[in-house]
Amino acid sequence: MSNIPHSTQLRKKLPSNFKDCSQDDLLIMISRMLISLINMNDSLPLPSSQNLTRFHSRAPPLISVYDYLNRLTKYNSLENSILLTSIYYIDLLTSVYPNFNLNSLTVHRFLLTAITIGSKGLCDFFCTNKHYAKIGGVTINELNILEIEFLSKLDWKVVPKNI
Repeated sequence: MSNIPHSTQLRKKLPSNFKDCSQDDLLIMISRMLISLINMNDSLPLPSSQNLTRFHSRAPPLISVYDYLNRLTKYNSLENSILLTSIYYIDLLTSVYPNFNLNSLTVHRFLLTAITIGSKGLCDFFCTNKHYAKIGGVTINELNILEIEFLSKLDWKVVPKNI
């Protein structure tokens, strides 16, 4: 959490509809939530090698969750609805994919894939996979594989209900 801007460490009242938050506040809120989830899940034993998912990296990336989410948002011109949809995808994916657990080894690939899919599913204009892969620090082939895995697990149901 040390990379989250210090001036935002104080409590702040946010709108009850999170899509109406400033994007900076939303990034901080989502990052804090993800960090809490990661801290909890990192204490669980890793699955055996045959149960690892395509989202698992060999080691945690050096970039913090906040900085990575900020990078994805900045260079993809993301709307708040896409950021919120990526959080929705955590519940959706974990309910249909028992081997998936959001932790320090999966969070970066998950966020990149969720933002890629959310943008394509909800926005009139979105970037190419080549662009998303470059911003996310993976190869286009890896992003394509992650996207197919994600979509197949969700049975292609990527639009949240009651948006």
